[in-house]
Amino acid sequence: MNLSASDIHNLYQPSKCNLRVYLLAKGEQQAPQGDFSTMLMALGSKHETQYLETLGVHVQPEGRTQEERWRDTQRLVNALTPVIYQPVLLADAPSELGSHRIVGIPDLLVLQDGLYVIRDVKLARNVEGNKHPEIVRQLSLYGWLFRQAFGVPPAELQLLLGDGTIATLADDDGAGAMNALSEVLQLGALPEEPYEPVGWSKCSDCGYKKRCWDRATKEQDVAILPGVDQGFARFLRDEKVLSVTQLLERFDAPTLAVAQRQWGQRMQKVGNKLADNVLAHARARITNEVQHLAAPEFPESPNYIVFDIEGMPAYLDDDEQAYLWGTQLYGEDGGDFTPALAGFHDGGDREGWFDFLENCQTVFAAHGDLPILHWGSYEKTKINQYLERYGDKQEIALRIRENLVDLLPMTQRSFALPDPSYTLKLVELRAGYKRTMDEFGGNWAIVNYALAVESEDEALRKEVMDQIVLYNREDLEATWAVFEWLRSLTTA
Repeated sequence: MNLSASDIHNLYQPSKCNLRVYLLAKGEQQAPQGDFSTMLMALGSKHETQYLETLGVHVQPEGRTQEERWRDTQRLVNALTPVIYQPVLLADAPSELGSHRIVGIPDLLVLQDGLYVIRDVKLARNVEGNKHPEIVRQLSLYGWLFRQAFGVPPAELQLLLGDGTIATLADDDGAGAMNALSEVLQLGALPEEPYEPVGWSKCSDCGYKKRCWDRATKEQDVAILPGVDQGFARFLRDEKVLSVTQLLERFDAPTLAVAQRQWGQRMQKVGNKLADNVLAHARARITNEVQHLAAPEFPESPNYIVFDIEGMPAYLDDDEQAYLWGTQLYGEDGGDFTPALAGFHDGGDREGWFDFLENCQTVFAAHGDLPILHWGSYEKTKINQYLERYGDKQEIALRIRENLVDLLPMTQRSFALPDPSYTLKLVELRAGYKRTMDEFGGNWAIVNYALAVESEDEALRKEVMDQIVLYNREDLEATWAVFEWLRSLTTA
């Protein structure tokens, strides 16, 4: 059996998951890769290709089999070939891992001052801390393989990041990689499926998401409750509390509050606040009824602005561009949907920002300062970012920021919902809002905007952007529908 860097990746991505490794070892099929994952792979390949062009001439080992390409890699290294693309490195695993072979295919071997640097090319922009343990351990593996193959360590382990900078990683002589591969082997050899708590964000991009969430929902696993993190779920399982019903039967607020659960590297009491919150979500789940936690502090006004942004994440765009700033007046007067779009031309990003400020100023001029409702912290983050990038106009941005009202934390503090997450796409269903679009979502918008950016076809661009604008408009409608629903709960 061959062990590889892919095994390390599967352990940690899209999130650390023991069950995924077990299921892969047993040959259980994953769901087909979605458009977002496909786009990331395409962007990663493009990033790699563009970087290769900057290096000039490079040689790729030849051969039909992995063994043949490994032998050709040795030939190229011994010949001090300046740049070797996708070299194949093979070695027998350490005895403690059993009789396996380990294979690694780094992106590049680059000759510098007579010594080889191992360099991988990734979209990631930061590997500090524990942000990308799979990348760090994969480089660790390549360093160990190089040492085994050629008797000397590589000059450096390097990572070309998504922003074009090069990070140098510490060489631990394969220790991190071997620990990860040992874990992979142990998980694959388990006689039965290990318990792995589901998580709404944790499972979002995994090919086994539907499988695991369907089972967790059917069994009413405690991990489906907001507030029950991974350590909390494992603690409850150790206490033989497997389901939401068992949680309510076994604990009340005082007994759950003093229970000790794992928190990072230490044990910590659950505490009164979290105990009350989790039990309220458990009751909401069992009864399928919203539970009141505290009196909400929703702003009172005859009119409101509802606000939502579509933008590109940092790992896909150097500027983290916000390309659509959607606003609409709701309430007694109502108003038209006013999207501000960044153009595809030079300066289009700046124009989109100031068009957004003008749209808000028009509403302020007619109605004075109004609460500006949004869902989540993204909108405030982008306001601050663009204030720094392009500045303000008659202090409109400062006025906008002062009037922002994030409905998400208010909702979380005030209501326990019978849902696994407070994402708008779930809460809007609870509020009775139904979209007209069959496909939508943040990742959907990112994929389609990337398509528009890459295209020179103006008709296609318009078609794509019209769909994204509709999606943004329905985000505003959904936010308003949720706000009205939440207010109705307080008067019921």
